[in-house]
Amino acid sequence: MKKFDNNEECHYDDILDVSKLSCPLPILNTKKALSKMETGKILRIISTSNIDSLNDFVIFAEQTGNSIVFKEKYIDNEIEYIVIYIRRR
Repeated sequence: MKKFDNNEECHYDDILDVSKLSCPLPILNTKKALSKMETGKILRIISTSNIDSLNDFVIFAEQTGNSIVFKEKYIDNEIEYIVIYIRRR
């Protein structure tokens, strides 16, 4: 079982796939999804990886007071993805 940075088992309350969207839609959709969630809930986001995508999510989390509790990269059919778990503030 995967673990969050604080060694807590990975779980999530909702999932958002933004892998087919271009900037700025992944961040805008993430903001919208988080706004519908209760404090402390975790959103799992799947996005394609490019030079700025992970950094965009990190900056978004810092600016909004939400926290990234886990992130990973993986490759599927030669496409690199990032998966980010953000805890709602």
